[in-house]
Amino acid sequence: MAKMHPTIATFRACKFDYLTTAMRAVLVGVVLATSTALLGVILALPSVFLSNGARGTLFYSFELGVGLLAVVASARTGAARVVRRFAVALYALLLLFLFYQHGFKFFFRREPALVEDWHFAINLLHFLSEMKTWRWHALIWGSLAAAIVFVIAIDRLFAALQRRSRSVPARRLAIAAAAWAIVGVVSIHLDGPIRVASAHVVDNYRASIAARVRLGPLRDAGRDGRYDAFMDVRLAKRPSFYFLVIEAYGQILATWDMTTSYRALMARVQARLGAAGYHMRTAYSSAPVHGGRSWLSTSTMQTGILIDEPESYAAFETASHRIPTLVGFFRAQGYDTASLEPGTKLRTGLGHDDAYAHKLRVDAPRLEYTGPQYGFGGIPDRYSLETFRTRFLPTLAEPRYVFYMAVSTHFPWGAETVPTFEGGDWPPLDGEGAVASELRLWYLRSVEYEWRVLIELLEAERSPEIVIVVVGDHQPRLESNQPGEATFETPVHVISRDDAFVERFAERGFTKGLYAEPGRAPPLVHEALFSLLVTELAGAYGTPETKGLAKYFPAGISVGGLNP
Repeated sequence: MAKMHPTIATFRACKFDYLTTAMRAVLVGVVLATSTALLGVILALPSVFLSNGARGTLFYSFELGVGLLAVVASARTGAARVVRRFAVALYALLLLFLFYQHGFKFFFRREPALVEDWHFAINLLHFLSEMKTWRWHALIWGSLAAAIVFVIAIDRLFAALQRRSRSVPARRLAIAAAAWAIVGVVSIHLDGPIRVASAHVVDNYRASIAARVRLGPLRDAGRDGRYDAFMDVRLAKRPSFYFLVIEAYGQILATWDMTTSYRALMARVQARLGAAGYHMRTAYSSAPVHGGRSWLSTSTMQTGILIDEPESYAAFETASHRIPTLVGFFRAQGYDTASLEPGTKLRTGLGHDDAYAHKLRVDAPRLEYTGPQYGFGGIPDRYSLETFRTRFLPTLAEPRYVFYMAVSTHFPWGAETVPTFEGGDWPPLDGEGAVASELRLWYLRSVEYEWRVLIELLEAERSPEIVIVVVGDHQPRLESNQPGEATFETPVHVISRDDAFVERFAERGFTKGLYAEPGRAPPLVHEALFSLLVTELAGAYGTPETKGLAKYFPAGISVGGLNP
């Protein structure tokens, strides 16, 4: 075989190297272009997946384009690394902000206001740290690792973009910058595919200003003292009072595919409590929060003041021992007061003092639970209530006021987090097959478990003179909860062996029994519950000279009630 001429061989080798280099350059260019385009798509993901509308909006960030141009323009300067790192940091912060902005509104149904919302960071850290299941650990640590890798990848991408751009003429960069500015401004004006992602920063700022204005009465000298007269009411007859709050117990049970099972559950509970001599009426009340932040809801119900921001809650903590509250009303009547809080324990950065000054406070450490951990609270409510009923309740003289905050209905809901209730004749609820998701089914089962626990507590209570109020602190956050599918409303049940007292609530729109059809009567609001309960207690049991001192405030009173 004839040998190839060296010149031809060299030519072919050079041609191959040239083609390989050219193909590599094209491939690198395609990868860089695709990657930078994906960065824009990623900035739109919070809107796409967490938008409160029927669907999110896919757009490309104008700021990202400006940042990329800055990274490219600095490629041949000594500031290349500084500009690149600055661009990476701004991109990561903007993405984090967008997830917060859309996520906060998605989960809590409230316009985000960073001036207030940052206070929730400590609570969020504790919430995440107390998630015990392996799925949550995988999600938390996996998300953290992915975030770190993602930031490193962006830095590497921008570095590659700078290396690639060193030979780009300055004139070409100027033309690209001008073109991007023109196209971007036109698109923004016409609400096109290129948008200002950071515009939500302005929205957040406006919401923050609105929150500060709404809380203005906390900073003026005026005091709203309309509840002060409540403390002068005297009860001639003093029934024991149980204020039982079920975590995430929402109206959604009566409006989604859980309705048939929920009605069956309430009919069963009503039959059991009716056999124990109780009478019942039910309504709905709009909570100040949605999907979380129970302490704001609890303080709102206790004070009759809308407390839905960290600033107003901080003012409440300062004022709690000197302003009228529900527990303070009973303390003034000579009641022994107690709280059962199985989800409360010492947490770094959060207060642990009893803002309501109960005579007896039973929190997680005092329950001395050593069994399997369930969900967020860890301690199953059946153990908590049984321990409280047998160990602590007998130490309280009658009449007694008892506050209870459930934890077994707390998010997350699943086979590993919802306790099972062993024993008793309790067939499956009708309609469970209609519940279309595992999440909703386990949420329903957590509510079923809670009511079985409360049945045990109330059947064991033999006193003929007792009033029980059972209320949800807020609606749960389930799969979508799109506008129209869920409200802020939660059930409110008034239960007593005194039928005449329960019937007083008929005039307030309460339906007979434990189930109320949603929409049949206008809902109450949680800040009205304090004055409603005191007014009806005074009307039914107050001394003749003081029963008229309490007045019902359907909208509560202003935050000025927290002022000195």
